[in-house]
Amino acid sequence: MFLNPMTAKPKKTCFVFDRRTGKVVHVHQFIPAHPDGDCADEEMERMALQLAPQDCDRSQLGVLHCAGDGDRQTEFDLMVKPKSGELIRKPVTELSVLRANKKE
Repeated sequence: MFLNPMTAKPKKTCFVFDRRTGKVVHVHQFIPAHPDGDCADEEMERMALQLAPQDCDRSQLGVLHCAGDGDRQTEFDLMVKPKSGELIRKPVTELSVLRANKKE
């Protein structure tokens, strides 16, 4: 039995972040095709790091593993406290959107 791709929910989420700043540079999720589908944490991490933006300093990337969707919400900028590994959500502001667009 396959899951409906429109209603399937992530079982695992990896947040790839810069260890110096805590900025999340990539979010990688595992959404199984079968209800009992699984993915090893090592495989999730390998794929997440592989798919992170190429302009990142690879030696400074860290990965935070979370169950489910990691409470990911699009209206928040995500950061990881490098020392504690805690995921921080900051509300997206008009200024943060303007700054992000200016960098592109």
